[in-house]
Amino acid sequence: MAETPTTELEAVNEMLAAIGEAPVSTLAGTLTAEVQVAVDTLRNTSRKVQLVGWWFNEEDEYAIALDVNSKAVIPGNALNIDLTNEQYNVDLVQRGGFLYDKVAHSFTLATAPKCSITFFLPFTDLPEAAREYIKIKAARIYQARTVGSGDHYTFTKNDEAEAYATMLALETANGDYTIFDNYDIYSIIARRRPITKAF
Repeated sequence: MAETPTTELEAVNEMLAAIGEAPVSTLAGTLTAEVQVAVDTLRNTSRKVQLVGWWFNEEDEYAIALDVNSKAVIPGNALNIDLTNEQYNVDLVQRGGFLYDKVAHSFTLATAPKCSITFFLPFTDLPEAAREYIKIKAARIYQARTVGSGDHYTFTKNDEAEAYATMLALETANGDYTIFDNYDIYSIIARRRPITKAF
């Protein structure tokens, strides 16, 4: 085994092994039905896991330039987007490939917004903890949908729980979180002292 992070091919082969299928040497070209379903399951699982937003695929204060029509074009691999430079009377949401202002009822924006974006990254761009969790979760789903063996399901469910715990531990370690990331605490610290007037 190579001393490198898990590849998409290795993940698919482990999924195939979970249902007793032989491994494949490549994911290029025409694939058998079993292999194609495994690839699709792996990629769909990856998308769902990344949608939550983790330290490796979230970016804050991401500037989105306006095009010639003053429309903000959303990156093609954005899974979730939220305005971070809060502006009075502006509420931006994703509609198609653009940001839409629900207050002004328009795609046309006055200024280029900065947003928090959750990106959908290719398998090869993920840290190993994410690859491992996605691989195990995808293998459990794939196995349950194809052969549905209870024994296999129990075993991979335990592995999935361990891999998820590792992901959460690394999220905490790498996310650089502080108590100020909690809105309830921040609202207490940031509140203003009442104005007192002398009469």
